[in-house]
Amino acid sequence: MTAFVPIRSKYLGSFTSNPTPTEPGQWWYRSDLGLFAYWDGSTIRYLGGMGGRIAEGSVTTVYDTGGDKPIQVSVPVLTSISYILDIRFTADPAVDPGKPVNIVVTGNVVGFTLVGLGAGTTLTTTAVVTGL
Repeated sequence: MTAFVPIRSKYLGSFTSNPTPTEPGQWWYRSDLGLFAYWDGSTIRYLGGMGGRIAEGSVTTVYDTGGDKPIQVSVPVLTSISYILDIRFTADPAVDPGKPVNIVVTGNVVGFTLVGLGAGTTLTTTAVVTGL
């Protein structure tokens, strides 16, 4: 599975045909198709289209104890996930939740371990994905 995170600095703009990307992760909007596309380093990939779509799921959990926490985010409007576009967090109190490790996709669920989460954190995790 290829993970693609749409970084603003790599956004090329809106086009009616594909531009010539120069580095992996560059992305753009194809206004003639109504789809976003990105360059994975060897192939142009379209987000959505061909029966696919962009969707998100989220889960909010209160962690009374700190440490490494397994997290699963279901995307109920899909039956299968093709690509992970972004995983983002909202924490209360405001803390850096760190980075997810050991990401696994099964059907319409994204699972991973979040390392070193602080005790007493209310964490909302959102996964933005493409799939069917």
